[in-house]
Order: sequence, then structure tokens, then C-alpha cells
Amino acid sequence: MKPFWMILLLFVAMLGSGCARLRTERDYATPRVLSPVRPSNLGYYIPNRIADVLDVVDFGVMFGLGLNIRFQATNLVQVALPTTSAGPEIGWNTDWKNPIKADESNYFWRRYKPFTVGAHGGKALPVPLVNINVGEIKRSPDDINLGVHLLVVGANVGVRPVEILDLVSGIVFIDFNHDDLWVKPSKKKSASDEAEEELEEDH
Repeated sequence: MKPFWMILLLFVAMLGSGCARLRTERDYATPRVLSPVRPSNLGYYIPNRIADVLDVVDFGVMFGLGLNIRFQATNLVQVALPTTSAGPEIGWNTDWKNPIKADESNYFWRRYKPFTVGAHGGKALPVPLVNINVGEIKRSPDDINLGVHLLVVGANVGVRPVEILDLVSGIVFIDFNHDDLWVKPSKKKSASDEAEEELEEDH
């Protein structure tokens, strides 16, 4: 087997392993359903497609101590040398939080996380020479991210392959990541339920 195909196969296996927990962690829509095909999200079609686009990338600028070049390829491979970096970070999808309920008042803040505080590189291998440990910033399991930090300021940018798949499949109403907002079907009351309610009102 040629080296290119070996590397490609290894990358696909690594990506699949790193993303194994992704769909079970996403709880953006509530209640969740087992089937990814949701005609009931038709009314949210345009907002959901915009949201899918916004899910694809992540980037941030950090202000704090550190000196490193960092690389992450899913949760399985992380490199940060020679030190970690820590501080407040502003950007887009800066941190991974779950679960997220659609009825939370801070839903969009938690989903896209434009601000966070923590460290990069704490779980990297080989272990950084200096570890500024203030709590690791959690990345999406499928995130492929590259960053650099120069003493007091750093930046990083990443892409999420699984979110690209979710974006493409969403065009034909397949919610691969189970993160679309949707309309919960209303439950019709039975005659017995209505009679019971009337009885309670009389008392």
C-alpha cells in the first residue's frame, strides 16, 4: 500500500475514533429523537442551515502567558511545545460545552461560546516542558486545530469535519448531529384527559 493511502486510512480511523462520542454529546435540540430525518424542522430550515455553517469553524485570540506551537487532530492527537498557554480567549466556538438544551436562555452563547478562560496544551503528548494549569479548554471531539502563542498573546483556528457532514446532510433534512432546532409535535388530548381536567376544575 502506498504511503499516501496509508496516511489517509490512518487519518480516517483517527477521525472516526475521535468523533465516536460526538453525536451522543450533542443535545442542542430537545427532546432528542432517534431518527435524524426531521420534517418537523421545516420552519427552521434557513436558521438551521446558517447555524450549521457557524458550527464548521472555530477560532480564538488568547491573552495570557505561554510560548508554543500547537496542533490538534481530534481528541486523539494533541501537540503543544514547549509550554502550554493560558488566559482569557475571545473568538468563535472557543470552548465545547454539553449538553445544551434548546430552551436554555443562554442557548446561543453556550453553543458558539465567543468567550472562555482556560489553558491550551495541558493534555498534549509529548508533555509540554512547562504546564500552566488553570483548567483545560475543551475542544469538540472532531476538531482539527492549529495555534501559536507568543509570550502574552496567541491565536488558533480550526475546522470540524463532522460539522461539514452535518451541514451538507442538513440540506436534505438529515440532521446528522442532532443539533437542529425543530418544532415539537403537539400532543392531542384524549377524551378521557379532557374529562379528567373538567372534573378537576369542578372540584
